[in-house]
Formats: sequence, C-alpha cells, structure tokens
Amino acid sequence: MRMNLGIEGLTAVVAGASRGIGYACAEALAAEGVRLAICSRDEERIGAAATRLGEKHGVEVQGYVFDLTVQGAGRELVEKACADFGRVDILVTNSGGPPPGSAEESEVEGLLAGIQGNFLSAVEMTQAALPGMKDGEFGRIVHITSISV
Repeated sequence: MRMNLGIEGLTAVVAGASRGIGYACAEALAAEGVRLAICSRDEERIGAAATRLGEKHGVEVQGYVFDLTVQGAGRELVEKACADFGRVDILVTNSGGPPPGSAEESEVEGLLAGIQGNFLSAVEMTQAALPGMKDGEFGRIVHITSISV
C-alpha cells in the first residue's frame, strides 16, 4: 500500500534484505517507488528477492552479495550502490546477531562476528553514505539491530 511519502525516485540501501525485517523494509520502500540496493550473504536468496521486489513494484532493484560480518563489507556495499545508482538517499542497516546462547556457551568468534555484523558494519555503512547525503542535502538512516547484541 502506497503512503505517498514523497520519496519516489530516491535510492535506498537495505542490508540483510533477502528475508525478515530487512525484506519488509525493502518492500515498503519499493512500494513508495524507491530504487533499491539490497544485500544478503546468500546469492540465491538476494537474487530472488531483487526479482520479486522489482517485478511487484516496478522499481529498479539490484541485489548484492555481502557478508557484513567481514570488516569493510558495509563500506563496500554503500560504495557499490553509489557507483551503480549515483547516490544513496536512504540507508537501512540491518544484520543478524550472534548465535543465541549463554555466556558460558558463547564462542568469542561468534561474538566478534555479531559485533562486526550489527555494530561495526552499521558504522561503516553510515560513514560511507553520509558524505553523499550531505552533498545532496538529504538523507535518512535507520539502524536495526538484534536483541542479542
């Protein structure tokens, strides 16, 4: 359902958008006529999501494969979207958290991946998107994180 938010034709980056909350955010933006750069770790799922969103809402959608638990991936995602779309007006940071478990069961590697995926990747994406948003005198950033953080 279109709400006529006045954002038609803008470009959004939505991380973790192959399913769940990220997909729902991407779909809401697509319904408003926003061009999308969406990402996931899973090439097949992000490709299917991009096709579905583009066909359903008639907007340009590009799916990218990035693992936000890898340092630098958040910055690379935004840079790729800027190169392909010319700008990023809206940024939705979204990533899964570390595996659930008690402090005794938690592995340091999983916790570090959760911190990178949820927090540091959001910082990377924000830092990469802000200069263009400032230059264009418009920008919106929505951070979504996991309760497990």
